[in-house]
Amino acid sequence: MPTYWRKKIDGLEGASGGIITGSGMAAITAVFLSQLKTGDHVIGADQLYGRTLRMMSDELPRLGIETSLVAEFSAAIGAAE
Repeated sequence: MPTYWRKKIDGLEGASGGIITGSGMAAITAVFLSQLKTGDHVIGADQLYGRTLRMMSDELPRLGIETSLVAEFSAAIGAAE
């Protein structure tokens, strides 16, 4: 059944190869762990979902991924460019 829904959502989004996760946090974890590696740096807003904040402040640094949480997210992005 997951393949059926994945294909339906892919069609609605005009995409292919989508995944379905059991929760939003599972989706966030899948993105972080599939795209980041030791030495990378992630900037996030300090108003993220609580579990995501914990992942960025505790778990990603244990994997050697640097993180910054900022109050003024749009200003931080501009400064990083």
